[in-house]
Amino acid sequence: MRYSGFQVAYSVMGFVIHFIVLFIGLTMFALLLVYYEGRQFLLGLVKSYWPIIVIGLVLTIAQYLLARFVFLQDRGRFFALDNRRMFHNCVYFMFFYNMYLGIYSTLMRIIKGVIFGALMFNRLDYSTMPRMFERFDPGFRAYVGFLQLENAHTHPVLVCFCHFLLLGNHHRDGKDQPMSVQDTSSIYANVEKGNALLLVTIGN
Repeated sequence: MRYSGFQVAYSVMGFVIHFIVLFIGLTMFALLLVYYEGRQFLLGLVKSYWPIIVIGLVLTIAQYLLARFVFLQDRGRFFALDNRRMFHNCVYFMFFYNMYLGIYSTLMRIIKGVIFGALMFNRLDYSTMPRMFERFDPGFRAYVGFLQLENAHTHPVLVCFCHFLLLGNHHRDGKDQPMSVQDTSSIYANVEKGNALLLVTIGN
């Protein structure tokens, strides 16, 4: 019952949130360029932190290449280890480097969560909650309830069953009596003509 109203409300609020986020983001970017000489500021950051950036990129690419062409069987086609001793040694020596990469990954996770949460706010079919906590999202629950209702009333098996009932009731000609063998055979003969459409219905 709530799906249609929720869809309109979430669409309107999503438009408002998109406008606010874009306005604030572009305003901050403009202020950075105008008042703080953004080009020099960005170049200063790159000059100060370029070793961290380069080391992080090199470690990420190196671990990917090692996993793809050294540790996994048949160059990554099978998700199984080929050399366990070398793999465990590499994991042991890369442990501390991966801690620093993990700190960067946590920051990127927060930023990505905020960005995609704002962009997908007006989508009821995408919950902003994690998988185990989707039941706390009222918009997503309204969408799932709508799908369950549609499935209950437009299920292919149910549609075909009702089709057979209506076809049998039509062949009785309004008589409140059980059908004979001849009536049943005539029904089956007519049903064969529509088997192609029923097959398409069930397939969809």
